[in-house]
Amino acid sequence: IPGIPILVDNGNIDNDGLPDLVTINEPESNGLRGLPGTLGFVQSIPTPQGACCTEDECSIKTEDYCVTVGGAWLGSDTACEPDMCTPGACCLDDRCIEYIETECLSLDGTWIAAGKPCDPTTCISSPCDGDLNDDSVINIDDLLIILGAWGSSDGDVNDDGLTNIDDILLVLSSWGDCP
Repeated sequence: IPGIPILVDNGNIDNDGLPDLVTINEPESNGLRGLPGTLGFVQSIPTPQGACCTEDECSIKTEDYCVTVGGAWLGSDTACEPDMCTPGACCLDDRCIEYIETECLSLDGTWIAAGKPCDPTTCISSPCDGDLNDDSVINIDDLLIILGAWGSSDGDVNDDGLTNIDDILLVLSSWGDCP
């Protein structure tokens, strides 16, 4: 009907990533944006945008667009931040699954770290955290393992992906026989 705006379902006639309202022009009008022989006047409908993770990349998109391309939409007005789209280890009970942080937390998981892969022991609770050599005692041998793995993930006691002073402090606070 000439002069009545209609919503174009999933339409993006003007390529701005937003759905469009199209007003069909009168037959004697100049057409879409003044171009003869075209459909009508296009007006975008403002749609909330936010961070969208696809693969390891973050970009600002609408929720519909993000879901259509298989991405994870992180909410309206969210901004892209470093590593927010980098999957990492997420513990769901004793299972480890690699997710991005927001997906992990939305499932009530325990986020370990971006870029940290799952391994067979990532999410297994140990009654004796800090006993790196499994001798049921936290002692100098465990401390030496941490020092030997400094800067890597090999002696990581607190599961943050890095062997550092936090791991030493955790071992020292748990010093002695395991319960």
